[in-house]
Amino acid sequence: MAKKIDWKLEPRWYILNVIGGKEKAIIKELKERVKNHDYSDLVAEVVELEVNKKNEKKFYSFDELPVKIQNLFNDHTEAANKQLQEAGYVKNKDGSYSRFSKVVGNKTPGYIYIKMVYDQNLWYIIRNTSGVLGFLGSSGKGAKPNPISDSEFNKTAAGTIGYENLTKDGEVEGQESKKVEEEQSSQVYDTDLQVGQTVRVINGMWKGESGVIKLLDSAKGLAKVEIHLFGRVQTVDAKYDDLILDV
Repeated sequence: MAKKIDWKLEPRWYILNVIGGKEKAIIKELKERVKNHDYSDLVAEVVELEVNKKNEKKFYSFDELPVKIQNLFNDHTEAANKQLQEAGYVKNKDGSYSRFSKVVGNKTPGYIYIKMVYDQNLWYIIRNTSGVLGFLGSSGKGAKPNPISDSEFNKTAAGTIGYENLTKDGEVEGQESKKVEEEQSSQVYDTDLQVGQTVRVINGMWKGESGVIKLLDSAKGLAKVEIHLFGRVQTVDAKYDDLILDV
């Protein structure tokens, strides 16, 4: 007989708001504090979501290039061109030069993710770690924060370093998509919500956020809501039942 999972004892994902630019140092200190207080068994993962970004450095004249690179450009051999390509150097149409390199950046600056079994003492340890500003989805004053589902985390993590096997829908590549099954369903979801209305999310990953409805999908019971997140406008999916008018 299959064991019935008690989700209260299963690790869940929580979002921590932290000081931007110090995510790695905060994660290191957080892990050390958890270990020192003997709560490691309750914490499965602590991560920041990183992505590879392309960085361009411009050289406006040939003389600005390193001598070694100048020699390669003057060589005109296949071997020299290969070395230039590997080093990321290109000559632009306007006569300038560029060097392209990959840099790692945080997809969600100012936020890290922790998968843990909730415990009041553990919450206190995390909340009082230097650089941690609070739990996203908590009203403060000691209130228990709201976790997000694995699916919600996967959608955010998709395409980041270490999570390249996740699709933009938060599913593992190669597995049959539940989304396809929903699209094939004949069920239609009714709602009094309308495009253009301002709503507030009351459940899920985006709980507490407000935004404007841009699209209603009655086949899936989902609304696309435009919210301001991480300093920019972002469109997120929310279930009809998770939305109320923000008046």
